[in-house]
Amino acid sequence: MKDLKHWQDAMKATHKDNNFEDFLKYVASWAPLVFHKVDGTVSRYPKSDRIWWVKHIDEFEKTRDSLTDHGIDYDESKDIFDNLGELMQGFHFPALIRFYQNHNSDFADVVIHGKNVYMSYASIDAEDILYSCQAKNYVNHVVSSVMVFDHSEQCYMSLSVLESYKVFFSKYILNSNNIWLSSDLVWCSECILCHGLENKSYCIENVEYKKHEYLVKKEEILKNKQGFLKIYKTIKWAWKNHNSIDSSGTNLIECDSVEWWYHSNGIHNGRNIIFVWWGNGNENMYDTYQAWGRKWDDFYGVCGGWNGASNIFYSSNINGGTALFYSLFLEDCSYCIGCIGLRNKQYCILNKQYSKEQWMQKADEIFSIMQDNGTLGNFFPWHINPFYFNDTMAWLIWGFTKQQVEADGYLWRDEEIKVDIPEWTQTIGISEVEEYQGYDEKWNWKINPEILKKVIIDEKWDYYRIVQMEYDFLMKHGLPLPEIHWMDRMKLNLWV
Repeated sequence: MKDLKHWQDAMKATHKDNNFEDFLKYVASWAPLVFHKVDGTVSRYPKSDRIWWVKHIDEFEKTRDSLTDHGIDYDESKDIFDNLGELMQGFHFPALIRFYQNHNSDFADVVIHGKNVYMSYASIDAEDILYSCQAKNYVNHVVSSVMVFDHSEQCYMSLSVLESYKVFFSKYILNSNNIWLSSDLVWCSECILCHGLENKSYCIENVEYKKHEYLVKKEEILKNKQGFLKIYKTIKWAWKNHNSIDSSGTNLIECDSVEWWYHSNGIHNGRNIIFVWWGNGNENMYDTYQAWGRKWDDFYGVCGGWNGASNIFYSSNINGGTALFYSLFLEDCSYCIGCIGLRNKQYCILNKQYSKEQWMQKADEIFSIMQDNGTLGNFFPWHINPFYFNDTMAWLIWGFTKQQVEADGYLWRDEEIKVDIPEWTQTIGISEVEEYQGYDEKWNWKINPEILKKVIIDEKWDYYRIVQMEYDFLMKHGLPLPEIHWMDRMKLNLWV
């Protein structure tokens, strides 16, 4: 019998040259960004024959300690993926994923210590987050933005904001404040339409002004609110990597030997990584979408890993633990294969409890068969992926076509994105939105609160509403009503 380290090393060896596009297709397609209503419950999963039952996360939490009572035997006539698919068919999944204590965040997915988080994904130690993805590490008041980290606040329609304050329609902003329509700024303050500056203040289009001159010009420029989105769409500037060696990509900070990249920090040795952050010399991150925590190592084919996890293989949403394989939504577990939803468990296969000796023998048998049939090192196949591909990060980042992914067997959503429309609610076209906003006679920006009662139909015939949190933010900062659906805003933020 070969020991577990032998199989771990064999799996690791398969990840040295994986294709970035394949990584997105297989791994990032397990990161949904659209919410569905299934049996009256807001769910990360659409209704399909791949996920039959969902329950509210609070109800699911009551069952977690007894989930091993409902494990199934491993069927040796099937591979690990078909066995896992069988377990999934009879499993009551949590409609949304949350860890630890959260407040007023029932309509958000993957939330850890969140407060007032709504229609957002991956919010950790964050407060007042709306229509955003990757808001982490003591951030607050973030709307329609992607990757806002490290004590940042008051951000709107922006990408990659770190340790910054009041950032609007901008990309790649570090240690800066009061930034509009700009990109690639470090240690800057009061900049508009600027790019590639460091330690500058009171600049417009990279020209520095006296403070009073700048403020006059700023007021005039920001009156053209309807032009903000158009200008933002033209910002293609990709941020340089900072304090990184032997690494290639966009927005790598203090990384070493990282290849194929996207917004990651503190990683030594990696390939194909996106949103792997808050590192402390973490090592060996391969084919990993989204990981966060102070210390974790050895992730291979992971979609979501948190808080001290290590040696995680081909798994999704793992919080703590070690030696986990082909598993979903585990918390502080160790030595598990093909498990779902367990907490504080070890030596389990398909949610069935084994002794340490039994588990080691069974693991050797499973991995030997996988090596023989060529599946060792594969991520979850298409036929157990429960998400519409075009509702996931894979599609938002890369833009796969319907034909590409349906040919591989992934699900695809053809219907427009809609919201529940009560009978009394009036729908308005995007051309009518201007009737609800504008300057008053004293040149104060106003948005008519009646917009809260409307459903807006954008040019693509997608439906969305303005919620109170969003309205208050727009009014506070003199921002225009959004012209496109919130998921399109997300996609726009991800283009580099």
